[in-house]
Amino acid sequence: MKKPRRNDITSPARKATIVWTSGTGGKSQGADDAILIRDGLVMEATASNIFIVKDAVIKTPPKSMHLLHGITRDVVVELALANGLALQECAITAAELAAADEVMIT
Repeated sequence: MKKPRRNDITSPARKATIVWTSGTGGKSQGADDAILIRDGLVMEATASNIFIVKDAVIKTPPKSMHLLHGITRDVVVELALANGLALQECAITAAELAAADEVMIT
């Protein structure tokens, strides 16, 4: 019996991929990773979660069926909140990513 296909799960090959480097061109430009964008929103890196900092506020995409539910992501969120840092789990656009003061992947 054939397993039913889940349409809510996609491989990185089916997502639009933007490689964030000082230029464009991915590996040839020295990129070590890619940031995955789905419907104009930042999702994650290829095997990591992503956080941005803008104006002293840490932002990370909320958990969803399109996002890796990383253990390290949970620890970063927990530590940020425990230490009184401003943190928002919210949608992040590619424009916000480009304008971020800091970007980190976990």
